[in-house]
Amino acid sequence: MTDYKQLREAIDKKLSTDPEFRTIVKHINGGRATFIDTERYAQITARAVSRELSAEVLDLSDREGITTQILRDSYEDINATCARVQRAMDEKAGIHIRPQQENFPAERVQQFTHSLIDPTVEDSVIKRRARAGSDTIVKSAHDDFIRKNATFRNDAGLTCYIIREGTNCCEWCSSVAGKYSFGTQPDGIFRRHDNCDCTIIYDGQVLRGKRNADGSRSKTWEEVPDAASSYNPTVLSPEEAERLQAKNQPKILTNSVNGGKLRVSGATSGALNPDSDRANKHAEQYYESVRKMQTDVKHIAENTGYSEDTIQSIKDFIFNEKHDLGDRYDYFDPDYKMAQSWQRLIDGKNILPHDLTLIKHEEMEKELMSRGYSQAEAHLITTKKYNYEKEAREYYDKINRNSKE
Repeated sequence: MTDYKQLREAIDKKLSTDPEFRTIVKHINGGRATFIDTERYAQITARAVSRELSAEVLDLSDREGITTQILRDSYEDINATCARVQRAMDEKAGIHIRPQQENFPAERVQQFTHSLIDPTVEDSVIKRRARAGSDTIVKSAHDDFIRKNATFRNDAGLTCYIIREGTNCCEWCSSVAGKYSFGTQPDGIFRRHDNCDCTIIYDGQVLRGKRNADGSRSKTWEEVPDAASSYNPTVLSPEEAERLQAKNQPKILTNSVNGGKLRVSGATSGALNPDSDRANKHAEQYYESVRKMQTDVKHIAENTGYSEDTIQSIKDFIFNEKHDLGDRYDYFDPDYKMAQSWQRLIDGKNILPHDLTLIKHEEMEKELMSRGYSQAEAHLITTKKYNYEKEAREYYDKINRNSKE
């Protein structure tokens, strides 16, 4: 039989060995974390709790009691972590409002834990319930903190925004995603379904300050430029997509470099995984070759209409400069999709919409980082307006679907 201590130790071990979780804890301890970090903190915690609980639920010595205590631990830990991050952000902003703590949802948890001793269902159902239910409840600890503190600060006269960002989620999540002035958000914006990984945060860092009676503010800060939360990618007609597919089959980068350019092979057949080991290896070689190129900036400027200074700045940002990546100071990791985009921009032939989005994305991200945003913060803000990753993924998914037909 498994007791509380054994399950607690298994969860803590899972968290302590997770590299992303350790990086987030470093940000929190260093006073550099934001609600973007706490959201991931909650998601990683939820993943560890749900997996370990599901694995051990049938052997727990006190299934309801142990599960309740584990969920209470996580709920209180996430609330305390969010409060700590809120206090650090407030201190920098000169705001003196005590973070609000949400009460543990005892009734909801009781209903969930009682479902785990249902004698009418198979063990596989119990394990599935344990995983899905605990995952959602742990994530809701962060949602509850965000809702309570956004409400409290709005009532105190600060301007707050509720932000929900989906991650390839369902139609319902997409319908409520966005950035809303507090009070205008859709009903149910804080709801989650099973396996939902949406980011739900509030932003009190934009136009911060207590509202005066005349509508002015005691403090004002710079507003993040164009920080829209929704983005509508270019949608091709069936005819355009067919012509694009015929003309632009994906090309696998070869290993040979000639005159500072990496050669590409002819069209390939079958599915292409841009995250495969082979693609990653080609990306590493290509990034090294770009650092030696002498004419790529000139060609891209001519092909896109941007100035050479702008393109050189973007090239330096992507390929030549090292950055604070949270857990290390290093170059950006090579990315096959970006390598392909850069080469198409150089060639000036068959430039795709997401290739141009890459330029816009990197230009904005670089600007935000120059103004003091961390790389993670700048990337998330920029992605809300210029979502290169999503557009590129949709392109490769379309190519792979068509190759299987």
